[in-house]
Amino acid sequence: MQSNFAKAQQQTVFYINHQPTAKHIQKAISDKLLQAGFKTTQDVSAATNTIEIITSTKQTQAYEFFIIREHIELKTTEGNIPSGGNQFALKGQGLNLQQAQQQLALNFKSQLQNSTLETALGINQD
Repeated sequence: MQSNFAKAQQQTVFYINHQPTAKHIQKAISDKLLQAGFKTTQDVSAATNTIEIITSTKQTQAYEFFIIREHIELKTTEGNIPSGGNQFALKGQGLNLQQAQQQLALNFKSQLQNSTLETALGINQD
């Protein structure tokens, strides 16, 4: 079984498709993939799997605080066939917009670190 996983690691290359505003999400997912021993590419044609990141963000301000709420949807495909997906609801707050964005990014990284790669991407491993 271990050799099957090692073989999958060598043969699987992920392309992460994201909106320009989701760069912090892409970086966290890329780091998680690299930690698990998988490769990523900037070239969609070189990838065996694709992770699509879809986000929607709302910004509010209350009592001198900036609050950002972001809904993230991940869709994973293998050879154009859906293989998984997951959703995250994040919140970040701070005295300025930059602090709120940093807290939101840390929140997402924390959620990724507390789950396996399969769980984070919503992939069912048999």
